[in-house]
Amino acid sequence: MQTPKLTVFRAGALALVLATAAVAGPVSAWPGGEGASEGMLGKMSRHLDLSEEQQASVAELMSEARAAGAADHERMREIKQQLRAQVGSFDADATRALADELGQITARSSYRMTATRAAVHALLDEDQRGKLEAMEAQRGEHGRKHGKKSAGQGGKQERRGLEASDS
Repeated sequence: MQTPKLTVFRAGALALVLATAAVAGPVSAWPGGEGASEGMLGKMSRHLDLSEEQQASVAELMSEARAAGAADHERMREIKQQLRAQVGSFDADATRALADELGQITARSSYRMTATRAAVHALLDEDQRGKLEAMEAQRGEHGRKHGKKSAGQGGKQERRGLEASDS
């Protein structure tokens, strides 16, 4: 049995994923491709009561963002493989160049994600925006309650750094 709080959380998570993952860039490509994004669109449609016109517009935004991020996604995969290969024969200049390129791809992806999310937000009416914001806030609260912290608050990155320095 789902509690209302759990239902709101799931709806919020789905809406946030739809809005942010719509960029389909290297950081948040849709697993499973178009079918997975269509499922997310359906869930968002139900929870926010999207009209058919809104659904079509959101689907188009997602498709465009996915296409725009496809090359970056593939290049990021290649860069990560090249960085892993540096373990055997480290080349500081090559590693720095790859890391810089990775940063540029991440910046493009972040921009694309924000622009797509803003475009989705603009398609919603005031009531739908309120529902989306409530769901996103609920999602954020859920993460804090379950010990998920940012890197600056004892997250994985910070803990890894501490573990490395303890060795």
